[in-house]
Amino acid sequence: MEPRVVKILGLLAIPVLWAGVILAEPPPQGGPEGPHPGQGPKDGVRPPGAIRRLMPFKPFLMAGSPQFAQMLKISLLPPDKVAAEMQNWPKFQEMDEPAREEFRKGIDQFRRRIREDALNGAREQKITIPPARETEYVRLYWEKRIQIETRIRQQAEGQLKQEMDTAFRDLRQRFPAPAATP
Repeated sequence: MEPRVVKILGLLAIPVLWAGVILAEPPPQGGPEGPHPGQGPKDGVRPPGAIRRLMPFKPFLMAGSPQFAQMLKISLLPPDKVAAEMQNWPKFQEMDEPAREEFRKGIDQFRRRIREDALNGAREQKITIPPARETEYVRLYWEKRIQIETRIRQQAEGQLKQEMDTAFRDLRQRFPAPAATP
């Protein structure tokens, strides 16, 4: 599969990440006799191995990734323009109809989520947006967020490199290379 399509399909997983994560519940606390009083199933504790759904979360610095920005650009297009844009993708043309429909659904889901996130931010900040300008607000919100997160990512990557260099120097001292044998 072409790398560009793989990246785009990979980005369709973002709404799944944003929707929540499924994790195993940790076992109840207590001794060999079982959970302490007040921790039984009636109190909301699931048995070991039970699955629970966590609250949706916002991935830190996700908007700063180039793939997110690319997916956002497509998602902010009007639906008819998205369809036209997809017609220009050779790999989209190679997909069978069920795969194309799944791809379209992923873009629609992503579009709803980015809109919801932007408008929730406006509500939290007590920004009033007239309905006729919601689309403009969503676009501007994400443009600004991408700029900010890209800058923060670049700063963090530089700091990570510096600190990893220091860590590797320390590790080289603790684990020196074996002496060369003649």
